[in-house]
Amino acid sequence: MGYETHNVLLNMGSLYIYLQFFVFGLCVMGILKILKHVYPGDMRFRRPYRNLKKILFWGSFLLLFTEGYMEILISAYLNTLSNINYTKTDMFS
Repeated sequence: MGYETHNVLLNMGSLYIYLQFFVFGLCVMGILKILKHVYPGDMRFRRPYRNLKKILFWGSFLLLFTEGYMEILISAYLNTLSNINYTKTDMFS
């Protein structure tokens, strides 16, 4: 299936990159919101703010949520099928 390990956190590597872009988009959206209130009559900031708001929720947030859920689900299923014995010295980090 393309997974080299049964560790859930190691299998979710690409999700971290998507999360970084999502946080960057939220920062840009915050700046646009401030500029929208500073210049209330200017449409240069209203349209990008509205479009970014739609993209961040319907595109990015739902993608992160569903992809993260599927990654955890697949990794947890693979972990239940494996016969790995954990000892007291194993740490979850």
